[in-house]
Amino acid sequence: MTGLRFAPFGFAILLLGACAAPGAQGVATDSPTPGPLAPGADPAPPEAPLPPLVFPDDPFRAELPKGGPPRPLKTPELQRFKLENGISVFLVERHNLPIVSMSLVFDGGGTVDPKGKEGLASVCAGLMSQGTEKLDKIAFEEAMADVASDVSSGASDDQHWVSFNSLSKNLEPTMGLWTDTLLRPGMRQDELDRNLKRRVAGLKQMKGDAAAVAGRLANSVVYGPLHPVGRFATETSYGSIDLAACKKFVADYVRPQGARLFAVGDISKAELVREVEKRLGGWSGRAKRAPTLGRARPRKGKVFFVDIPNAQQSVVTMMHIGPPRKAPDYHATSLMSAILGGGFSSRLNMNLREKHGYTYGARGGFDYTRQDSVFRANASVRADATKESIAEMLKEIRGLRQGAPTPEELSREKNGSILALPSQFATGGQTLGAFRMLVYYGLPLDYFDTYTTKVQGVSLNAVDKAADKHLKPEDLQILVVGDRQQVLPKLDELAKEKVIPAVKPVELDPDGNVVGG
Repeated sequence: MTGLRFAPFGFAILLLGACAAPGAQGVATDSPTPGPLAPGADPAPPEAPLPPLVFPDDPFRAELPKGGPPRPLKTPELQRFKLENGISVFLVERHNLPIVSMSLVFDGGGTVDPKGKEGLASVCAGLMSQGTEKLDKIAFEEAMADVASDVSSGASDDQHWVSFNSLSKNLEPTMGLWTDTLLRPGMRQDELDRNLKRRVAGLKQMKGDAAAVAGRLANSVVYGPLHPVGRFATETSYGSIDLAACKKFVADYVRPQGARLFAVGDISKAELVREVEKRLGGWSGRAKRAPTLGRARPRKGKVFFVDIPNAQQSVVTMMHIGPPRKAPDYHATSLMSAILGGGFSSRLNMNLREKHGYTYGARGGFDYTRQDSVFRANASVRADATKESIAEMLKEIRGLRQGAPTPEELSREKNGSILALPSQFATGGQTLGAFRMLVYYGLPLDYFDTYTTKVQGVSLNAVDKAADKHLKPEDLQILVVGDRQQVLPKLDELAKEKVIPAVKPVELDPDGNVVGG
């Protein structure tokens, strides 16, 4: 029966073979010989000529197409005013899309964490958007999903905030959820417990990740472990955070006077004032004064090491305190750091990745706070190339300080910086973030209107001076996180060869404690 079932299929193939043209021998041809035309049929039109062939060595391919001159960017119009309860408002109307984004920002963040309760602001600010007095977390999430909105909260080193994104047609219910998050957060014990357990589990997992450990400890090295930016949460500090402390944080540091409301989107000034005053008009009071970040007090030591047994990569971070954001030579410094480590074509990346194959990527630049900045150069490198990577990173830093960049490098980074500027205003959220940044650093609100002109005006000499002034190889602190057996002997070799300071590395554990200290 089985043979009969498949017989027609085989028979069909035999028939197809029999119908093939004589002499074809089963080989298909691209252009079979046409048969005679049927009576009265028109002959086929002649085939169109093929386009000329283009080869990759044509002369016009030798140069990149030349772009037009960069155009100054006119930033969106910003309206600034103050509400009766003391909230400063920064509004950008954008009516091209039916979306509204708002963020109410307060001073505080990690600076207000009591000693021994590091992480309190982050935990408590995050807890605010985990439900309201009337809605538990699940009901709150469902209410946001019903109107396709998002209400969130969080904290950084020196700020905390409550934000939302909404379709303009659903602004009314979304602002209701946002208002309840501000004035009537749920602050439930079970949510606090869940968040703390999740964070503690994350810390335990992180201690086996060289990159995560390096990111956690870097600021404690360059700012010092007692500085607000240098402190970080531990399992012990999380264990000391209770619900009473979170409620006190909200009562003390979530108040309208001095707060800043950033709003972008499909909303007018009149509508914003009406909607906010309707909900927050009776809210009053000033938050407790948050401490300033203060001056950095780096850890004593030049070279620091953290052991991650069997790590296949080492994470190398070099850092020192840098200039403030409002320094007069900021644009020259920014272009200089971009040449050194700002992108794929930077010196650090082209050396460590493209030339030597030590890493997937190496970067460097300045990270700013309100008071100062930190210069960082970092890379995750092959464990067996840790020594060579450190030597090459130092060579590039010293080389840029001792010799001026090339005109091609400066032109590349100028063009990249100017042409990327419009992307900072591509969405409502990005526009909101751009103006938040200006207010945070105390920069003029028309800063971006003159950005192109100022960047174009930076000379090679200015970049060279910025490198000489702000790159300080003698002040660098080097943090290396990796496998002890592979890395420590190589650090000793670098010290003997006088590539790094001839001092014994300070050994830290993943919580920043001095090993054996």
